[in-house]
Amino acid sequence: MHQCSACHTKIKDSECMQCCICVAYYHCIWVATSPAQPQNLPTEVKADWLCPECRNKKPHSDNSNTPVRPSTPSNPKTNVTLRRKGPDSLLESDAGTSFNVSRSELRAIFIIQEEMRVIIEECVRDLKADLNRQLKAFRGEITGLTESI
Repeated sequence: MHQCSACHTKIKDSECMQCCICVAYYHCIWVATSPAQPQNLPTEVKADWLCPECRNKKPHSDNSNTPVRPSTPSNPKTNVTLRRKGPDSLLESDAGTSFNVSRSELRAIFIIQEEMRVIIEECVRDLKADLNRQLKAFRGEITGLTESI
């Protein structure tokens, strides 16, 4: 029995995969294989299998042709990202006019929205209670009519 490097629980030899670099064991579920799959895999595939950590450490391609920026840029603005819109314009209508809304105004809108939600819930609760009272009275009248008939 071995210990899974992902969940740190005991695993059987038949339900795990072993990394060829770090020699760590993993449950098949953590490495996206079915429990029956390790027995069906060829020995070459098992011998060359890499765990997620070792796979991420392995370089994916040759980076020799990648352009590199100079360590000291000649123009200090080359590393600055320019925004297309100002930070103040949070909302913009379809007509192209922008609405400047501050954080305090957004907070006030949120507070009003929450107050309206509470009021609506109270109204619905009151309406349900009123309807239940009226239905009980109506049922009583119907029961009285059926008994008299």
